[in-house]
Amino acid sequence: MNNNNSNELKTTVFKNPHWLEDEECDKRGIDKNLRELYKRYIYQQAFSVQKWYEELKEYTFPTKFVELDEEEIWALLKGNSHWINRTVTKKDEESEKKYTVEVLKKAKGILDNLGKRIDQEMEEWKDSGIFVKLNTRSPKDVCIYDIDNEENVSMMLNYTEEFLKMQDTYKDTLEHAFNGDQVLQCFVKSCTKSMRLFNGKSAIDLCLKSDRIFQDLSKVERFGLNNVQVFIVIRKFDETVIQNPGMEFRGFVYNNSLNALSQYDDATYYKEIADHKKEIGDSILSFFNDNIRDHLEHIESYVIDFYLYNNRIFVIELNPFHKGAGPCLFTWRDHRELFMNGPFEFRVVEERQANPLLKIHGVWERYLSRYVKKEYLSDKMIEKLGNSSPPSYSSSSNLNKLTLLFFILIIIISVIVGYIISVQE
Repeated sequence: MNNNNSNELKTTVFKNPHWLEDEECDKRGIDKNLRELYKRYIYQQAFSVQKWYEELKEYTFPTKFVELDEEEIWALLKGNSHWINRTVTKKDEESEKKYTVEVLKKAKGILDNLGKRIDQEMEEWKDSGIFVKLNTRSPKDVCIYDIDNEENVSMMLNYTEEFLKMQDTYKDTLEHAFNGDQVLQCFVKSCTKSMRLFNGKSAIDLCLKSDRIFQDLSKVERFGLNNVQVFIVIRKFDETVIQNPGMEFRGFVYNNSLNALSQYDDATYYKEIADHKKEIGDSILSFFNDNIRDHLEHIESYVIDFYLYNNRIFVIELNPFHKGAGPCLFTWRDHRELFMNGPFEFRVVEERQANPLLKIHGVWERYLSRYVKKEYLSDKMIEKLGNSSPPSYSSSSNLNKLTLLFFILIIIISVIVGYIISVQE
């Protein structure tokens, strides 16, 4: 084999300073069956906001941390809709139903107090609102994947319609009046708006609907709090983010070198981004080299998200340098060497697509296609739209799944107890 072919097949070995050795896991008492899962969790923790916030404080959003104790983690797990659905939808005996009610009642009391703690921390931001997440991941899955919750779907469509009515091309109807990029941009704004919270209760409610939160806390429960720390991260909400959905960019850093950058929203064409691609790429690269790189030398390799607004650049968050971090307009399979060795490359969506809704979840594609001009839609989609209609949103419907289920179960138990008492008498 010649030297050229050898060079083509050569791949860079990823060196990870944050990966635990087996011996360290044993010292911490981690079960061998959980060892690999624990290593991945600890690796993820190395990029949490609290690990870099002080170093980048002037370049990111104001942030506070609420550390969770074992009881609060338990309550967030038991109150989560995913735990409830797995538990109470089974045909349990009456004793099991009573146990579930007691668990939910106890969890509610704990979570009420946690909500008050969040209220205290966010007091100075109560007008702007907050964004919440765990120190691992955020509950951003709710707005996209909570599609069985009719209220959530209807709320998202209501927000989308509000933004569509602000479009220059809006006249007197929303039905089939916009191109796909306009609709998708407004939907992205709606997702962002749904994450803006104004009190501790709404923060808890959002976390209780999230499968991402449930998964992460389930791991903590298995590892034990003596081996990990868990925080609710509270960040001041910047309302400009809602109106500028395309101005988030994802960078890939290896050995402290920013080697690749991509438009975060990889489905939508934004003319202002495509037209100013070079200026945006150059400004973010310079910002990173001048202000960020040296502060994060101890982390070395990571995926970093930026937000650009009015010639100012913010760091949103860091993620592990791993295929679990979405590659946006790149792929981990094809561009791993680029991520690790460069040369620097910046990608954006450079032209309008006929129907970018094809890239999102099928349910949302169907609902949002109702606003897209028919000339951009397939005959099959037009036929589907003729046989369905989106649910309507009622702002007065403010009982979430947990609360509603809790009261239903309370009624069931009350009837049973009443029956037992009447029999005894």
